Amino acid sequence: MEQASALWTYIIGVAWNSHRSGVPYAPKVSIIVPAFNAEQYLGACVDSILGQSFSDFELLIVDDGSVDDTASIAESYEASDSRVRVLRKSNGGLSSARNYGVRFACGTFILFVDADDYIDWNYLVALLDRQAATDADVVIGSIEYVWPDSCHNIRLVSDSQFDSERDYWISAYQKSGQSSLVHYTVSWGKLIKREAWGQLEFKEGKIHEDEFAIHRLIAQTERIVFTSSASYFYRMNENGIMHKHQPHHYLDGAEALLDRAHHFAGRGWRDLSIAALTQSRCLLLQCVLEDSSMLNDAAFSALRKEGAKQVQSLFFPGSGFFRRLAIESFFFFCPSAFRAIYVVVRGYCDNS
Repeated sequence: MEQASALWTYIIGVAWNSHRSGVPYAPKVSIIVPAFNAEQYLGACVDSILGQSFSDFELLIVDDGSVDDTASIAESYEASDSRVRVLRKSNGGLSSARNYGVRFACGTFILFVDADDYIDWNYLVALLDRQAATDADVVIGSIEYVWPDSCHNIRLVSDSQFDSERDYWISAYQKSGQSSLVHYTVSWGKLIKREAWGQLEFKEGKIHEDEFAIHRLIAQTERIVFTSSASYFYRMNENGIMHKHQPHHYLDGAEALLDRAHHFAGRGWRDLSIAALTQSRCLLLQCVLEDSSMLNDAAFSALRKEGAKQVQSLFFPGSGFFRRLAIESFFFFCPSAFRAIYVVVRGYCDNS
């Protein structure tokens, strides 16, 4: 039923574009901008897109039930530029808005840009040139973090190429610091072949929607490349969802990483599974450090138990109950020890 619905909305999107132009229209790139109460930054975001040196794209602005002037700002762009289309829906969150935009996307490639961010004027050309040279399924550019005082923190990437899912994730986990991992794990700032995306959807109702989706996307690709020539400007908005550190938000991230660990284990990648488990356990610990009452939370307990099962299956299959309990408690409160074991196991796996 969901696939039929997605196909139907895709057909509607093609028909709409054909109606507006008078001829069948299939743009090279579909740029999806989910927007909720984004009046402060939406104009700058859209201007950076419409000012691209490459023009064969459609811009889908998904108004996710905004109650400010987001809709009117988006509609003004729609009225003045035929490449812009405003999609309206009731508020469902970032995942829901992105999913909705993908259903209407008609391009050969899709690109997610958040409404409070913006892109360099030559961004699309840089991504498309790199894609054409490598026939990559996903092209990833550099990120510049923009702070409220206008200071920029540039995270350049090397022009690397990965022809296997495993190599991509090994590179990701060899990076030091969460900021380095961002290039690998977010969905925004990536030029993605529409056929590689397939029927993938973001998990709705979750804060860390990228973490749930990215390992599924990479599993559906054959080649991922980076380019240092394309810059995505990520605005460090203190009022944004990801900067409001509420303890229960960590649970979504921990759940996504457990799912990734399970995904890696299913492929026989023990080292990568341990890496994802390490991240998950650290998020659970962070959750408790910020709010000790989370120890009594049902969702927290469920994630802790699921993580314990994965730890047991990787390290101690067949262990008794009390031994498992001791191991679980030790690794939960000493994630650094768990990380140390991961380093040893990874070295063993790399040499085996």
